[in-house]
Amino acid sequence: MTWGRPTVAYDQWWAELSPFLDDRALEAYVATDPTVLPDIAASIDMSAAPATLAPETGSGHVVVDVPSAAGVFGVQMTWSSDPETPQRRAGWLVDRIYFPDSPRE
Repeated sequence: MTWGRPTVAYDQWWAELSPFLDDRALEAYVATDPTVLPDIAASIDMSAAPATLAPETGSGHVVVDVPSAAGVFGVQMTWSSDPETPQRRAGWLVDRIYFPDSPRE
């Protein structure tokens, strides 16, 4: 889990998170202060409530609902196979993170 780790310094947090983000998310989250994010890694119990595909999953993208003590986070991902971005892996890249109780588009 690379998102909610409030005790990690920004440079380390961003270096570990950014390879999983698409261009839109890179732009949206570059100024995020990781010290104010909830520590969701410590509160996820996948054996009790596994992550599931959300109803808004569609062609070319998925939304995964991840339960935590802070509520259900949604992680929207799109498929990428762009060879021009070697700093990121081909495959599913995060393009949006939905906080609990936030509207989803």
